[in-house]
Amino acid sequence: MKKVVLTGGIGSGKSTVAKIFESFGVPVFYADQVAKAQYFEPNVILKLSQEVTAPIIIEGKVDLSYLKSHLFTNPILKKQVEAVIHPAVADQYRLFCDRNQSASYTINEMALAFENNRQGDFDYIISVLADEETRIERVIRRDQMSRQEILDRIALQTSDDIRLSQSSFIIYNNNLTELYGQIEKIHKFLQFSQ
Repeated sequence: MKKVVLTGGIGSGKSTVAKIFESFGVPVFYADQVAKAQYFEPNVILKLSQEVTAPIIIEGKVDLSYLKSHLFTNPILKKQVEAVIHPAVADQYRLFCDRNQSASYTINEMALAFENNRQGDFDYIISVLADEETRIERVIRRDQMSRQEILDRIALQTSDDIRLSQSSFIIYNNNLTELYGQIEKIHKFLQFSQ
């Protein structure tokens, strides 16, 4: 089974692309969703309470609003939280791969593959790119973030130039009309490649 990572910046449309791959029968691991679910796991909450110095646990629960407002602006907090969450997600991914051994390939939809230097963990890298303005509009609609908050997040993420130079495949997701055909070509290649 080949391991493929699907990555891209905020608002690029990774989830839309992942759902199309899923419609072809490809098993997809949604790393961001799994990571968010970890904040409700008792063993993860306990570890966070022991490892994180910031006040993120209130009455036995992770204060998600505190995390949301501080995680990207506090590098120490980010490092401490990731030291707990990333191994928990990696454990879930191993289980996912074990369950899907018979698939020709699986996809791990992971927003921060480049930022976390995870490229070497995969056989192929698919990056989803979209025009910056398109990305901003998508995120404003989806998350009700301000334009400046989105631009700040984009500035922290890997540039499109790096994605272009280090990816096995690039999917341009500026409109749905051309999207399906790009994904279908990549799917056929991955399905039949050795």
